[in-house]
Amino acid sequence: MKLNHWVIVGSKSKTRIYNVYKGRKTWDLVKSIPNNEEVKEDIDFLNNPPETGVKTRPVSGKQFTRDNPHNDYSLQLYAKEVKEFIKKSKNKFSKLVLVAEPCFMGILKKNLDKSLLGLVCFQLCKDLDHYNSVETTRFLRQDILQRLPPG
Repeated sequence: MKLNHWVIVGSKSKTRIYNVYKGRKTWDLVKSIPNNEEVKEDIDFLNNPPETGVKTRPVSGKQFTRDNPHNDYSLQLYAKEVKEFIKKSKNKFSKLVLVAEPCFMGILKKNLDKSLLGLVCFQLCKDLDHYNSVETTRFLRQDILQRLPPG
């Protein structure tokens, strides 16, 4: 019986997957999956910043701005890439913990199939993208480790 959990820490720009044993303090980084489309969009934005004073118009009480129409599609593809890696490695963990920024959590969960969703034992909507790996594991150990169910 496997006693390890995988902690999936995801955001629009990258997803880190950690292998965690409940009794151990160290977390092993299994894989870091960058979203290459998000990086490409950031580079495009830096090379071609929007015009200053771009006109916006109100839509249903909200401000409408020009967004990249491919952003949702690229996030869907990225979530599928993350799902495929998890699915391919399904025999290497007993439970899943999902930690993701709110805008990515829904997309990720929507892309996970029922067998993987059944393995999710805890989820937290939190953006940890700006933390490095050491800070991320330190933060999550304090908050999550005691809540994990056995194996």
